[in-house]
Amino acid sequence: MASSSTKTAPAAAIHVAEPSILESRFLRRYFVGLARVTQALVDVFAVFAACLTAYAIWARMQPHTRVPPLTEYLPIFGGIAAIVFLLFIQFGMYRSQKSILNIEEFKGVLKTCVLGFLLAVGLQFVLEESAIGGRGASSSPMWQVLLELHERVAVVPANTYSRFVVLLAFALGFLFLSIERWVSFKCLQYLHLRGIGTSNILIIGTAQPARILQKRLFLSPRLGFNLVGFVDDDPALVGQAIGKSRVVGTTDRLVELVQRFKVGLVLVACADIDKSRLAGLAETCRSLDVEIAFIPPFVLSGELPPLRLSSIELTPVLTFSPVKPSAGYRFGKRLCDVLASSLGLLVNLPMFLLLPILIKLESPGPALFRQTRVGKDGKPFEILKFRTMRVDAPKYATTPRSGDDPRLTRLGKFLRRTSIDELPQLLNVLRGDMSIVGPRPEMPFIVDNYDPYVRQRLNAKPGMTGLWQISHARDEDIHENVDYDLYYVQHPSLTMDFMVLVLTVFSVLRGVGAH
Repeated sequence: MASSSTKTAPAAAIHVAEPSILESRFLRRYFVGLARVTQALVDVFAVFAACLTAYAIWARMQPHTRVPPLTEYLPIFGGIAAIVFLLFIQFGMYRSQKSILNIEEFKGVLKTCVLGFLLAVGLQFVLEESAIGGRGASSSPMWQVLLELHERVAVVPANTYSRFVVLLAFALGFLFLSIERWVSFKCLQYLHLRGIGTSNILIIGTAQPARILQKRLFLSPRLGFNLVGFVDDDPALVGQAIGKSRVVGTTDRLVELVQRFKVGLVLVACADIDKSRLAGLAETCRSLDVEIAFIPPFVLSGELPPLRLSSIELTPVLTFSPVKPSAGYRFGKRLCDVLASSLGLLVNLPMFLLLPILIKLESPGPALFRQTRVGKDGKPFEILKFRTMRVDAPKYATTPRSGDDPRLTRLGKFLRRTSIDELPQLLNVLRGDMSIVGPRPEMPFIVDNYDPYVRQRLNAKPGMTGLWQISHARDEDIHENVDYDLYYVQHPSLTMDFMVLVLTVFSVLRGVGAH
């Protein structure tokens, strides 16, 4: 597990987490439980807020009709809150693990609201049928239970009960819950970045797999994982720096290190560990009540297709299976692209008429910037943008990182900051070269250096926006942060496309742009 490339680094460059008194004595013990309870309470509050807003809107739409008082609808709203809460539990919305950019959590909110509405309407229909049938209609115990439930809960008469209120409540519920969950996510990020509620981690191993894992942990500090250092068998490596961390001890001192740094998770990321050694580490962590995870080197090497965990009887099996989007997904995605790009071109027609004139007035040359990019399955195409740089700027030079770049025109700075320069790509989408959401298209000379793993980016049409564009890694080169695009390619979903679009709107409104 030793590495010959380690070197001693200045003390300032080394990152070792020492838990604070507050963190170790109280928050460390109760933070996860408190966070889950608080999240559940806030979720219920958001659902009730959506229900009350829906009722208020519906009441204002009935100025000449008697509207049942709010008190009669409260039991129904309580039922809606209960349905949402139970579905959240079913979809794992209160688990500690978080997905990339919280996309899976937003998808869970959408699924909950759609399925919850169907359940609520179906349940109300069954209850109404039980009431119409009456007590003498059936001797079935289940029927009598439904009738009793209707009499106790569904206090709104069937002829005045408004399904529109329920529909609007779930629609607003999606909006309110999405905003509330986003705010909660940001609050947790704020606390994690300040060391509150984080889970301290040790990595066993110092070779390349361990370093790749370290980089990914430091790229996601908001997820609450705090790397305290590396552990290795070689005593000569202790104290030496690896990136922003250092080797804090040897594996024979694992018990002492776990207790000293109050470690909650040990990650084994080394290529040469045998099963008896791994079993010994697992037993040590079990005795300390600490979670341990083994990460096979090939998972981080990027040399194999996506993994899927399954089982044969009671035997766990890792299956290497390339993702094949369904025909329904491909049809739905293309239909959405055509509709969205057509609508976008129509709405932005004034931009397409005015901006070419303004661009030419400030800087002579063509209004559109054209560049060859690589699309799906490696097929080259010509990408279109409004020109933001002077016409003599190198066509394939590095992208400007700052608004002060002398290559940018004054109008170009505004167009890039607001992402308006990307609007001509709607034509690429309409032609079928691109999609609204997908991996960012790269230039041919970069794609030529792709290994087989990274070439999976080419399994989907490139997009005007995507996971990388709305991530905190957007200020770094795309080809150095391919994990976001690969995650998108390996998890095709129209729901994810929708959530990416929503988050893109927030990014643009904040002035971040899609780059």
